[in-house]
Amino acid sequence: MAFSCETAKIEVEGDAPAKVGVMADSHGEPELLQRAVERLLGLGCGFMVHLGDVVDSARPETADACVEILRKNRVFTVKGNNDHQIVASHDGRTGGPVSEQAVQWLKDLPCRLLYGKAVFVHSLPFVGRMGLSALARSMEPPQMLAYLSGRPAQILFRGHSHSPLVAHLNEDRAQKKLSTITPPPDQALDTASLAPCIVTCGALAHNLFLVWGPETGSISSIRL
Repeated sequence: MAFSCETAKIEVEGDAPAKVGVMADSHGEPELLQRAVERLLGLGCGFMVHLGDVVDSARPETADACVEILRKNRVFTVKGNNDHQIVASHDGRTGGPVSEQAVQWLKDLPCRLLYGKAVFVHSLPFVGRMGLSALARSMEPPQMLAYLSGRPAQILFRGHSHSPLVAHLNEDRAQKKLSTITPPPDQALDTASLAPCIVTCGALAHNLFLVWGPETGSISSIRL
């Protein structure tokens, strides 16, 4: 099966939202996904982004329910390695646990979303160069440093690694050294002063998601 690594832009109607909900790695847990969506809507998020691994290749029977929640709530979503694996295992099959409609929705997901100066991916942002392996490999400090060194003022949101983390260049940016922060739960962290930075969301499967303020640059790691 051919692997598509498309990039798409997030288009929203009206004024730019003050809050954006960001979640990742729900791993085939529809009840958890529904609770997160309801919580983010209650927090006033103008739109929501899911950073992939919506479903889990070990639990294909829950794929349709997870996909329906995201479709119904118009959650912008990027493809994760588990999402790709479900497609690879079930594309063209009939009578299996995953409907053709859900398979097609997962198959059509982009690998990268853009919104202003923000980039949303599942794991590594180098999808054009690395293809499928960009979904499955972790982002190590040397890759973070290389990415940040050439992208002033940009913020990269990623999932896959499950633990929330903010990586940025240290204060003496001429030295090109990496610093990291574990965002404290339920407290705002100013990423505007840290830009460029890489924000690892934390896994919804671990009851974690983010609220991001595009105008202020603040992020809050929230426990469900």
